Amino acid sequence: MPRKIRIATLLCILAAVIWLAVIDRSPPPPDWNQPLKIVIYPHNADDSDSAERHIAEQTAEDFQPIVEFFSEQAARYDLPIARPFELAMGSPLKSAPVSPPWPGTLLERLRWGISIHWWKLSFRDRDNNPDIVVIAHHYDPDNHPSMPCPVAVDEYRLVIANMVTGNTDCQGGLVVIAHEILHTVGATDLHDPHTLIPRHPEGYAEPGRKPRYPQTQAELMAPRIPLSPYSEREARSFEEVTIGQRTAREIGWFHGP
Repeated sequence: MPRKIRIATLLCILAAVIWLAVIDRSPPPPDWNQPLKIVIYPHNADDSDSAERHIAEQTAEDFQPIVEFFSEQAARYDLPIARPFELAMGSPLKSAPVSPPWPGTLLERLRWGISIHWWKLSFRDRDNNPDIVVIAHHYDPDNHPSMPCPVAVDEYRLVIANMVTGNTDCQGGLVVIAHEILHTVGATDLHDPHTLIPRHPEGYAEPGRKPRYPQTQAELMAPRIPLSPYSEREARSFEEVTIGQRTAREIGWFHGP
């Protein structure tokens, strides 16, 4: 009997994996005939007073640098619309999905994938009608010295971000959100998945620069600035970031060789 139970369990897991693979397919890149609407939904992730106050004070203006950066970069590629994205704030969420378990077992990650699927199916915001949903989990830094990794679920055009209260004026966090947003429209990572070191040439803002180091900007899908063959640092603002041709091609902004 235990053997039959194990086999049945494995078959159920396999069926769930196949089911998710069939129904959860990434949408094609947008045609960019009109802006995509990003809606930010704050969530008090640790039920702290600090996060609650911060959410009450937060406005869409805090996230506007993301939209402005995308507009500036789109102009470099002669996109037919001036603003590829627009942004609004949604109502705070009472509960929301979190980042996936890491490293996590297969069963844990499968359970997370199924929970994301059902959450997105049940989520409705007819007032905003978002094209891209960004869940902004807010944490009190005194209680959470380290944050879970952000993640994009491109199948649903969903971003799960993790923010420290009192840090909205830090553009470094907005750069990370912009990175995840581009995942939802077809962009892929341009860094080593284990070391996070940008890959040359596609992960460099200036791949032909001589001397190669130090670079002065980061490619958004890397998004670290290589300082030497063995060191790099995170981009701290959008002034230190660009969108390269590889990424622009993946999201449908560039069609050249």
